Amino acid sequence: MGGSIHVGYNQGGAIPVAEPSAEYNVASAPQGLVALLQAQVPVRMFPLDSTQIKFDEVRRERLFAYGSPASDALALLYHQWRLLNSWGQITPTLFDVVPLAWLLQPSTCPVAALRIAVDARGYTRPVSGAANVEVCLSVDENATQRLVMDALAPQPRRPDRVIATSSGAVAAADGEILAFKGIPYAAPPIGPLRWRPPQPPLPWEGVRNATRFRDDCVQVPYVIPTGQEASEDCLTINVWSATRGLHSHQPVMVFIYGGAFIGGSAAYPLYDGARLAARGVVVVSFNYRVGVFGLLAHPMLSAESPQHTSGNYGLLDQIAALKWVQTNIAAFGGDPTRVTVFGESAGAVSVAVLMTSPLTQGLFSQAILQSPTLPPLASLAAAERSGVALDPDIAVLRQLPAAALLVHNGDFFPRSAHDVMAVAFPAPIVDGYVVPVQPRSVFRTGAAHAVPTIVGINADEGRMFAGNESVTSYHAWVREKFGSRADEILRLNPAASDAAATAAAAATLGDVIFGESARLIARGVSQRQPKTFAYVFSRGIADRPQPATHSEDLPFVFGTLTEPSFISHPPPVGADQRLSATLQQIWARFAASGDPNGQGLPRWPAYDRRTDPYLEFGTLIGPGQAYRRAQIDALAPFYGGDQP
Repeated sequence: MGGSIHVGYNQGGAIPVAEPSAEYNVASAPQGLVALLQAQVPVRMFPLDSTQIKFDEVRRERLFAYGSPASDALALLYHQWRLLNSWGQITPTLFDVVPLAWLLQPSTCPVAALRIAVDARGYTRPVSGAANVEVCLSVDENATQRLVMDALAPQPRRPDRVIATSSGAVAAADGEILAFKGIPYAAPPIGPLRWRPPQPPLPWEGVRNATRFRDDCVQVPYVIPTGQEASEDCLTINVWSATRGLHSHQPVMVFIYGGAFIGGSAAYPLYDGARLAARGVVVVSFNYRVGVFGLLAHPMLSAESPQHTSGNYGLLDQIAALKWVQTNIAAFGGDPTRVTVFGESAGAVSVAVLMTSPLTQGLFSQAILQSPTLPPLASLAAAERSGVALDPDIAVLRQLPAAALLVHNGDFFPRSAHDVMAVAFPAPIVDGYVVPVQPRSVFRTGAAHAVPTIVGINADEGRMFAGNESVTSYHAWVREKFGSRADEILRLNPAASDAAATAAAAATLGDVIFGESARLIARGVSQRQPKTFAYVFSRGIADRPQPATHSEDLPFVFGTLTEPSFISHPPPVGADQRLSATLQQIWARFAASGDPNGQGLPRWPAYDRRTDPYLEFGTLIGPGQAYRRAQIDALAPFYGGDQP
């Protein structure tokens, strides 16, 4: 419970000589405080710095916690009181928490009473109801003894690696790999900034604690729990960099997570950048707005916009993050002229769309697309019609709480004739500004940004999305979705049994959603960029006979094979670890040079549309050609045009 003396309270009527206390940073309420509140024990919180005891700066910094967020109710209350009493600069505060029943002189300090709840992260939030916390705004001079004892007690190591960004200094704990987390790259998109392009981050004074992730963006709980709260105040960025490279110019890899544009988080342990950073790259990830908060189009929003558009706020967040990288990454040891943007699933869709946007010129020099899908996108007009159906008045929608908007995550966007799954998901739109024309057309004509590119899929992408089919239901689905092409598709993906029908449906889904798009991108980019490379990832983890499905490449790329994944799997074996190490080397090599080939690495042939060459990452690594070419050829016209 700590190691300080409380003078002025007792337990059982006796004054303790060195009674252990519960010392709590208000930004991180530990289990002791949580237990007291859950047990409905009223407490009083004594701020340790309220005596204004003067120590030298080094000692003083050891006495106080770092980075108490302004959104924390207790910190905000106390800091407002400091300002009113002309104490000058706000400093983060360490509190002692004492049950009221223990106080000898409960009236010796002015208090503010409030009811506090503690969330899953340990942040305090004000709630309605009877008060369970009193915050003492001053204490008597006997607190000197407590302060001295605290100064002598062992203290947790403070964050001690400080880097200056364009908005303020950030600190992370020292080590071989530095992890700076939760750095704002834009202002919170709340209140009047909801459904507006991201604005510059608010500057801060002093050093901001960057040792933990901040809130996820608002979403329905999504597959992998992060332990983070979700809120609209979520536009933060994270950086992993090797200490030895801080003063060099390392290549940079910026990751965009997937989540069907309705969920996802940069805080997933699956996406931890430390192992990639150990390969000599600076790894960056960030949160961006998703669902109705990131993709709502509305005629009143378009009228507000100088560009007369709305809807692609999540993409604008991604562009703002890339601009932040250009401005700040050199301070973290990164080279802003060698930025590889990489993403998976909806993250790969984002990369593909960004490769067609005039707003991203010069923001990245290479791209990696893992399992992209690129169907025709909806128009601004169609998206506005869906948006106005929620409410004609955008002011009404701006006043709604986030939870009330979240229920519309499945119905704020237009449906597409190209949806092949039972559940539809939102996507970016052709808005005339961020996305001027259909990205498919840009790739088809070879007009996408001609940057070195890796693009690929998993061997059994569709298995994640396919249900159990019978022969009858499989045939009916193919005929409903693909019309005149159904006979050819059924010939290429036959099914004589229900088990075979399930596998054939999965294969067809994988081809039409991912395989066709990946090939379109490879063929399009390679028209002007000879450093274009395609892959198929097939390894079943732990020697599982089933080839990899959607997302199963991710733990190999990040070296996070033991972390929770979207697809559960047994513990990895040695072959998995070796393949993961090779993939990380290849991705890092590509980030450094724009070419995944290098000494000791598998030879990877450049893409050629005549033969569709690719590199397979399986139990063995080796080249192949024309992966499911006939099946993809049969499906390509589904999207309204042949591939280049």
